[in-house]
Amino acid sequence: MEKYKFYKSTSILTAILSINILISCKSASNPDYKITIRNDILDKEFNIVEIDGIITNRGQTSIKQSLSPGSEYNIPAKEISKITLSRKYSDHTKLYEVQCPTNLKSQIVMKLIDIHLNRVSGGCKLTKKGEKSSKGLTKWE
Repeated sequence: MEKYKFYKSTSILTAILSINILISCKSASNPDYKITIRNDILDKEFNIVEIDGIITNRGQTSIKQSLSPGSEYNIPAKEISKITLSRKYSDHTKLYEVQCPTNLKSQIVMKLIDIHLNRVSGGCKLTKKGEKSSKGLTKWE
C-alpha cells in the first residue's frame, strides 16, 4: 500500500511538471507582445515618432504612444491588423499606415525607416504614406 502512494504522488508530480513545461514552452514561442515599434531616429530635431492608432480584429484601440529617440514600445494588443504612425516636422507631418496579418507567427520590430521604405517584416506592409500640412490638409501618395 505504501508503495502505491509513492507511485501516485510521483505521477501527480510528473504531470504537474509536464504541464508547467508545456505552458512555459507555449509562452516562449507565443509572446504576449507581437509587435514592437522602435524609434532609432538620430536627428537632433523632429525625432519623435507617434503611434496614432491601432486597429485589431476587435476594432479600434485607445492606444496612443509617443516615442523619443532610443525608446521602443511593445504594443499590448493581440491580432493587430493596422497601425498608424506619424513624425512631425516644423511645417508638416509625415503619416504612415501599416497593415499586418492578424496571425503573426513571431515577434517583429518595426523602425520608422523600414516602414518608410516598406521593408517591414512578418508580412506587414506599408499601405498608405502621406503628408499633413500645417494647415491640416492631408495628401496621400
